[in-house]
Amino acid sequence: MAVSTKHVLRLIEELAETLEQPMDYKGFGLMSDVLDDSISQRYLDDLYRDVRRKIANEIEFTRKSRIRLDLIAQYLKYKNFNQFSLSYNKRFSDLLSACIGNWWSYVRANTGEFILKAPARIFQDDNKQKILMELRGGERTFVGELIERGGCMTGFLDSGTEKRLCLVFKLGNSRQIRVAQGIFSGISTSGNPIGGRELLVREVNVEYQYMQWGKYAMNDDRIDSRILSYFSNPEKNCLQIASVGGFELDDLKIN
Repeated sequence: MAVSTKHVLRLIEELAETLEQPMDYKGFGLMSDVLDDSISQRYLDDLYRDVRRKIANEIEFTRKSRIRLDLIAQYLKYKNFNQFSLSYNKRFSDLLSACIGNWWSYVRANTGEFILKAPARIFQDDNKQKILMELRGGERTFVGELIERGGCMTGFLDSGTEKRLCLVFKLGNSRQIRVAQGIFSGISTSGNPIGGRELLVREVNVEYQYMQWGKYAMNDDRIDSRILSYFSNPEKNCLQIASVGGFELDDLKIN
């Protein structure tokens, strides 16, 4: 039966993520140990290589045994491969799925000459029905669902307190994003609306639990010079409202 090559690849990726195994021959052997006897190490390796080759050649569909795909999907808590495919189509765009992983969030502090660098991760929820972002700030952690619309990733992150963040990042059509440019808006410590530029830079070497929040001076050489330059102009990076007096037009005086 013809099935989507992208869906089969994502099924294998999800199996590898669930079992925390690499997608190589040894990893497929360890994966096959917990699956039905009909799903061998060689089967998983051949399946993975075949769908990757077809995707590289822009072949959208492939003929595969639905029975074995159903068994893999069932191990991952889906009713069958068809339910996995429907869930994938409904919930996740290719662009959003490509963003799963660990990231560093960079923003310019709204006061002072500082860059704020925070750990962030993009991941599926336990029921595999949503893609979420978790961002660890200096004092609180923000979590919320992400969606993709019109080539942009948007999210509304809640800290469980009065602090919330609204994020929008440009994704374009790239499936291999290393740096995402975006805009954030939120509430300042003094209770005022603020906003500005935000960068997400992918982290591939450090596990999320070991990533630490930090506050860096604008000339700190531990921050890439290109990032420092991007945030160098406060007028381009920090937005805030005028002082509020009587909630009248007179409040709009430049100050």
